[in-house]
Amino acid sequence: MKYSFSDIFLHSKTKYIICLAFAICFTSILIISDITALKPDETLPLINYVNSFSIPGFCLYCFGGFSLIGSFGAFDTFSYSFKKKKKNNLKMGYYEYINMKSEERKKGKPFPYIPYFVVGTLFVIVSSVLNIILVTNM
Repeated sequence: MKYSFSDIFLHSKTKYIICLAFAICFTSILIISDITALKPDETLPLINYVNSFSIPGFCLYCFGGFSLIGSFGAFDTFSYSFKKKKKNNLKMGYYEYINMKSEERKKGKPFPYIPYFVVGTLFVIVSSVLNIILVTNM
């Protein structure tokens, strides 16, 4: 199956907004916590900004990795066991459940993990630029 650029990268604007909001909030929390730990006459070192951008970027890489392996069905066993425990009268067997989930994935949007990697890469690039600035000014 052939996919276009928009099929791969622009299929879920909501997920991009959520990822960006998560990363911005996480970065802000890290910067604010670093600022509150300073003494009154100190300024925040640039390395703290590097860390504040790289940590959310790598967290988004982890979320994207979990989403990637989940899109291949790695967590279907856990999902089935939780559904079976929640609904004691689940009539469907494991094999039927796996087939149903596989069909749902085929009907769904392709590449659900891409927004995590794109936004994570954006934050890692910002962190790398800040790190280059830090190293060249030393």
